[in-house]
Amino acid sequence: MNMGNILEEGVTFGLLQENQISQAAECFTLSFQREPMVKALEIPYQNFYDFAFEVCKKAFEQDMALVALDNEKVVGISILQDALEDELVFGELHERLDVIFSLLGGLQQKYIDDYHITQKGKVIVAFTVGVDKDYEGKNITFPLFDITVKQAHKLKYEKMITEVTGIYSQNFAKKRFQFKPLFEIRYKDFEYKGEKIFEKFPEGSNPTCVLMEKVL
Repeated sequence: MNMGNILEEGVTFGLLQENQISQAAECFTLSFQREPMVKALEIPYQNFYDFAFEVCKKAFEQDMALVALDNEKVVGISILQDALEDELVFGELHERLDVIFSLLGGLQQKYIDDYHITQKGKVIVAFTVGVDKDYEGKNITFPLFDITVKQAHKLKYEKMITEVTGIYSQNFAKKRFQFKPLFEIRYKDFEYKGEKIFEKFPEGSNPTCVLMEKVL
């Protein structure tokens, strides 16, 4: 894999380096706060950043974090994770953040159960892909995710799954990367501790979260 892939705009792509973890966590946090669920739940920046930092740090250690850089600034982040990876333990998770990962984790657990995934190193999760707000629409997401898929190949995974939260991203995954939709949950139907937490939130153009799979 050519980790020095360069666009005409001067943006480069490669594995996350240790001195970039803080920037990567900030990019992860700010991009994810534009997601429909995070916006609806109004999760505080610092709570999300603390979580994102630990995720980026662990992904760096496993060669599972890819970044887009513009003059040494992290402007895009992509995180991979083994489907059977243990959950991070770093203190109490903000409850509103736990709501999101309960929804995503429920879809992932259904996949693990239904497809009898019992061994690490077989299925990898495209955990998140985020781009700096100022770089949206500037041809960063496609090459960033492209090297993410190539890194999964390099790590010898057989399949990739991802939980896609919005219509635009769902179409992107299907059309550009040939992901196959397997399971979905309508936000308004999701229950957290017996409460339909998204029942009163407007769906807009993002009514469902979809788990998708790609054979590598």
